[in-house]
Amino acid sequence: MKTKNVFFILIFLINLLSIKVLGKIELDTLVLVRSIMLEENESAILTEVSNVSTDSSSSRILVSDFEGHSIILYDAMNGKVIRCLEAPFELSDSIPGKCQYWNKEEEYVRKEKVILKNGRKLDENFVNRFLRNELYCGFFISNNEIWASAYIKSLVKPKNTDTVEEAHISQATSILRYDINNNRISQLICFNKEFYAFAWPYHFAVPVTLDSIFIITVNYPHYQSKQFDSLWIIASFSLKGELQKLVAKLPKEYLETKLGYSLLFKPKFYFNSKKELISIFPYAERIFNFTKDSYIELQELKPSNKIFLDSLKENPTLVDTFLKRYPHFLPNTLKDIFLKQNDCFVVVILQVSEAEPGKTQVYWIIQEYDEKGNLTKQYKIKNFDEHGYIHYIYYDKVKDEFLIFKLLKEKGWFIDFYKRGS
Repeated sequence: MKTKNVFFILIFLINLLSIKVLGKIELDTLVLVRSIMLEENESAILTEVSNVSTDSSSSRILVSDFEGHSIILYDAMNGKVIRCLEAPFELSDSIPGKCQYWNKEEEYVRKEKVILKNGRKLDENFVNRFLRNELYCGFFISNNEIWASAYIKSLVKPKNTDTVEEAHISQATSILRYDINNNRISQLICFNKEFYAFAWPYHFAVPVTLDSIFIITVNYPHYQSKQFDSLWIIASFSLKGELQKLVAKLPKEYLETKLGYSLLFKPKFYFNSKKELISIFPYAERIFNFTKDSYIELQELKPSNKIFLDSLKENPTLVDTFLKRYPHFLPNTLKDIFLKQNDCFVVVILQVSEAEPGKTQVYWIIQEYDEKGNLTKQYKIKNFDEHGYIHYIYYDKVKDEFLIFKLLKEKGWFIDFYKRGS
């Protein structure tokens, strides 16, 4: 009965506090510079914008689509498709020679080595349907090279057996290095899985030395056994795919509330010019510097996630209930962080709240902070206009512009380019 009462109290607080959005906070203005429409064709169909990267001149825009498992390169002037990155079927047969399977009793195997009990080998229909590799997140490393994370589908079988009952498919998290000039994959990096450190392809960062890869890493065995003190989230690997160091755990907002890996936990992280790893998490209203083991707190977010997280910390049994009934029960979701030329921060936040009971409103908030954590600018943008609903906001530090990606039903994708107002 006590849990039920706390549940309804928390619902009341959500409705009450969500009405007070940004209060009388002074807002800065953005000015629309130009707009382009993104081309679509049979090979370039964008379903979502999950990550964006630009080259050194901002003349090309690389868009990652987690849902469509595609990465598309566009011309920044006219929105025309330059190229769609590919992860061909042949990569599956590269995994056995490059990567060890996490279960020591099994091994990756080339598809022609899989023989079923009836003596048959896998047919092409099976390969085309189930060994379709998935691209996730891409970044310009230089003007001539793009690195992209992917799930490379590969076959697994028990060791010391020649035949199997059925084909077992595993997803090997990998990094593909694309040589843009020669239109080829110059290197495949496959991450060796450890029992406590599974690399995930949803985000990664590469230091300027290009000698390692920092990538999202999960420890599901500990999460399932409720060992919340050892839930790692970022690890570094060598270019041979070997684990070098466990870098960061989930922050207290996820550990103390028992949210763990349950919902919206995947961080975004980048290196600044000082080679420090800077990160944000969707529900934690802080900017983390994992290199210095420090953080700064975001300011002027009203309502804040804090009161809801505190309630969950005191009543962790509410987590499952809220995740099922209120997928956006926290008002603020940090979508991304960007570093300016001077290493100051740009944070993009999606805010879902209630202007009045039963009436939901959605805004995108952009905040700029200096390195000391002072809020210097803040912008508030409506979620919908004549170019559709906002799906992603990217900050281009070369041109000091905001690229806002919008989708309008029956028309397609637009990018609106904004500068700061005077």
